[in-house]
Amino acid sequence: MSLIKDTWKIVEEFVEDPKYVTIISENFDSIAEEIKKSLKDEPCFFGEPQIPLPDDAFKLVQRIIVYDLITSSINYQYWYGKYDVRPNEACALQMDNLLTESFNEYDCYEFPVVIIDSFASKLILNRFPNLEKRITHLKELSGGSLDSYIYQMAIAIIENKELNIDYWLSELIKRFPGFAGDLFLKRAFLFFIQLYRRMGWFGDEIRKVPVPMDYQLPKMLRWMDCISYGAELDDHVKNQKLIPENSLMECELRANCMWICRELAKKAECTMADIDTYLWENRKSCKDPFHLTITTNY
Repeated sequence: MSLIKDTWKIVEEFVEDPKYVTIISENFDSIAEEIKKSLKDEPCFFGEPQIPLPDDAFKLVQRIIVYDLITSSINYQYWYGKYDVRPNEACALQMDNLLTESFNEYDCYEFPVVIIDSFASKLILNRFPNLEKRITHLKELSGGSLDSYIYQMAIAIIENKELNIDYWLSELIKRFPGFAGDLFLKRAFLFFIQLYRRMGWFGDEIRKVPVPMDYQLPKMLRWMDCISYGAELDDHVKNQKLIPENSLMECELRANCMWICRELAKKAECTMADIDTYLWENRKSCKDPFHLTITTNY
């Protein structure tokens, strides 16, 4: 069973006859060429997190895995009420900063639950949106499967074994079902892409991984004339009306944008992770609002 193939089957169902969006494929070649020229030579541009890292290679790998597992588990919905309202400057960077603080306060990988509890407290005090769900997902990580998952992946990395993405993806959602709530698997895909960006782990396997589809990517693809919105969707985005989670409108928007990113990756001869990087790094060039859906999926 391949969760990635299953995800693409779901995507194709929404791409087949969309009601709310139109793909503008005639612009793909020129945009792919622009992306190809702008891509960096080095695929790993994050580097190690700014946390205490032991000299022991095995423990170092474990610590990096748990860091990105924690951040990916709650990387969703930082806005509140309106696309540009961010309570207490909530964003992915602020989340990373708070987690880094917890690692620095409790330099004890042997007890990651202590770090998770500290991090949860910081999120509460900073009043991040969708807080109850964030705490639920963090508590899920604190369960008994955390240590064994990280331990087994660290062994595979240290021993330079083949890191089959389908296997580790399946193990991830079996052990931590919160990642599986989104049928487009945004946060699950993001976890592996983050490890690849940070350390180059999973190598060629990362080519299989779809973009982790969120709010920013549809905004950017529309701005770049890869997709157009129908009148109803345009009205929702322009006037900041909520789009229900898992509604046809939301699923069409995310699925069609995932399909576009796959096509752009083929034409630019790069990974879908590279396409995600390009769109994310250029997101501030576009001042348009993104669509609003209250969700833990992205």
